[in-house]
Amino acid sequence: MKKLYINENPEIKSLQFNAFAESIISIHKSHKDWLANNYIQLLVHYSYEDAGIINYLSGNILGSLPLLNINVTSKSEVIGRAGILHYIISNIDANNYVYMLLDEFYIPHRPMYGKKHFMHDELFYGYDLKKELLFLIGYDDQGLYRGHSVSFEQFWQSYSEDDGEWLHQIALTDFDYKFNKKSFLDMVTDYYDAKFHREKLDLYLDMKTYNKHFYDERLKNVEYYGIRVYDALYDSIQRRIANKRKLNIRDFYIVYEHKSSILYSLNYLEENHMVSDLSSIKEKMNEIKKESKTMLNLCIKHNIVNSIQLVDNIYERIEKIKVLEKNTIYELIDKLT
Repeated sequence: MKKLYINENPEIKSLQFNAFAESIISIHKSHKDWLANNYIQLLVHYSYEDAGIINYLSGNILGSLPLLNINVTSKSEVIGRAGILHYIISNIDANNYVYMLLDEFYIPHRPMYGKKHFMHDELFYGYDLKKELLFLIGYDDQGLYRGHSVSFEQFWQSYSEDDGEWLHQIALTDFDYKFNKKSFLDMVTDYYDAKFHREKLDLYLDMKTYNKHFYDERLKNVEYYGIRVYDALYDSIQRRIANKRKLNIRDFYIVYEHKSSILYSLNYLEENHMVSDLSSIKEKMNEIKKESKTMLNLCIKHNIVNSIQLVDNIYERIEKIKVLEKNTIYELIDKLT
């Protein structure tokens, strides 16, 4: 039996490819610097009704994150049940995490278990040969991000040999990442200006490990950027109400989580004596975070009771938060300049 380190309560949990990375790099020597210098920018790179439309512009489990070394293997090189189990176990023995897509219809504790065939990303961090179990982490049927186990047989049922996808081996690097105050200022200024410029990608992504397959399609047509993601929230609500669909809780969560990320960076700046008193700005950002949490809760409540009054309340809070945040980010830029 062997289990690699995994953090079940990372700072960033929205979207598994972000959460998986944070679950691994939480013990990296440069993690605090990395976290304070990332998850600042938000964007909408595609919008369809069945998934979240808002995401961070940042490195993740699939690339552009210098704290992780990522290698890929074609599924065609791993033959049969014994081959894929050996691949996972031997990588974990070599201190590599394993990332792949699986059909969650066959994976216990997943929302689609026994209900619907659904290919989703999974991260393996351990095994138990005696009990014939693999250990993986992700969101379960209770909406909680945590570790679970799957039997060898259940795993094999969920695995597809011919879907054209790749297997990923992921390990920590010894990269010495340093927080860059100027980069942080450029990021918050870019967030405030809300205009996407592809030539600025190296501000957010490690271009040496840039994953063209993952990023190029998502960055081909950026619809909303920076603080304009609040407009995306507004538009998404209108579309979903018109189509009699529930609101997308994940989008509201990432907006709330983003405020925690900004506050983490502000605390880092103060603790490392990079800027004088930020108490006023932090107080305002905490108020924005509180309003964002209330908005998230209203979204959850609406999805239960389907109240147009709650929707109107959410619209009002979107506008309120957008104005508060724009003023606060402007004040922060002025403080850092």
